[in-house]
Amino acid sequence: MYDAPYCFPRYRSTGQYVAMTRAKSRLEIHYNDDYLKNIRAENIVHVADNTIYPSPDELSVQTTHKHVQLGYFAFVQKRILSLKSADLLKVNEEGCLNHKEEQVLKFSAHMKEEIQKLQQLGYSPAAAKVTFLLYWYSEERDKEFLVVLPEITFLKKTGKPL
Repeated sequence: MYDAPYCFPRYRSTGQYVAMTRAKSRLEIHYNDDYLKNIRAENIVHVADNTIYPSPDELSVQTTHKHVQLGYFAFVQKRILSLKSADLLKVNEEGCLNHKEEQVLKFSAHMKEEIQKLQQLGYSPAAAKVTFLLYWYSEERDKEFLVVLPEITFLKKTGKPL
């Protein structure tokens, strides 16, 4: 779902244009504003859902390079070489641990702020799993390092346990 006013950023606009011009029989657009209301076309239907939904019991956050301390991976290469996609990780205040309780990644300051915001909304990190293993090139060290980017599951404090 696109969240206006930034719903069609410049870097995505080509994709939306292609989707809109190539749709053969049906195109659905879900977004949080009314700026498309003025578009008039044959068979176009505008539907507004004004339902106020409760917050979910569970949230999943896919981490990116902005959520982890990339430089830390230089020191934990041996720990992460055995990891595979979908391996379970434990979450602690600093980052994630492997099955041997060894730290395999550290959260960036940005991610710690995001976690704090979620905690203020009643969510706490409950689990993590490896979703991406990729290489990052460190210009400082002139070397590539294997990086772990997990998906982190947050549960609402009143939610069901995993």
